Amino acid sequence: PSPGVPETTPETTPGDSAAAQQGRGVCVGKHLLHSGHVDILAKHQGNGLGISLKDDTRIVDKKSVERPLNDVALVVRDNTKEKRRDAHQGEKFDFLGKQEDGFYYLPQAQRPGVIWPGYNTEHIDFDNIDGAVSLNLQPRDVPEGATWGTFIDGQLGELPTVLSDSTKNDHSIESSFSSHTHIHWAFSKPGVYTFDASYSAKHKDGHEMKSETQEFVITVGNEALETCKTPKPGAEQESKPEGSPAEPAPAPGKPGGELKPEAPKDPQP
Repeated sequence: PSPGVPETTPETTPGDSAAAQQGRGVCVGKHLLHSGHVDILAKHQGNGLGISLKDDTRIVDKKSVERPLNDVALVVRDNTKEKRRDAHQGEKFDFLGKQEDGFYYLPQAQRPGVIWPGYNTEHIDFDNIDGAVSLNLQPRDVPEGATWGTFIDGQLGELPTVLSDSTKNDHSIESSFSSHTHIHWAFSKPGVYTFDASYSAKHKDGHEMKSETQEFVITVGNEALETCKTPKPGAEQESKPEGSPAEPAPAPGKPGGELKPEAPKDPQP
């Protein structure tokens, strides 16, 4: 390379960095939900619990459907960024980041053009639950230095109540009664946030109840969505799934299907 020109390989390009590539390819093959209503749904499943996403967005299907969280990514765009309000001041809201930096915000009330996630424990029989049902969002991969959390409006003019706060390693949202609840979600930095999501509770007979763990992806900021959709190096050419029809051979006379003239045969003696 010429002096001052960075060396490149097929896996990297000038300007690539760990921060720029964080979350690359995570959304490949997933449904991208950017607006409308979704719930992280809890249900009884055998002696344990089940977890899924109730998708009411009508973006993919023209009806409400339940999907594995593994199959979707929630898209938080640049139109959600704002500064800390008066109600968000004080140490308990420091997971929102610095005042001058702003944060990405999904409000408790539905807003057009913004994804509206809630959690739903309406199918849980709390008469048989000892304590609360917890929605656990354990971070697996998040932007460097990012903080995030959830909170809910207070009653009768009270200040909002913080439900989860990454600065305190509190990654669970607890529900002590059957409910369908929407909350405020906040992310301090753009990037791809990947969580291991599960529901857990304790049955009154003493046994622990837990759902399987599923991947829950939230992309924050327009650039993060593009990174998330870009396949990782070497993953661009994926094999076809089993059962895919074979490509038909080109017909004679079509490009790639020309017949070569046969060599002349020796005359018979």
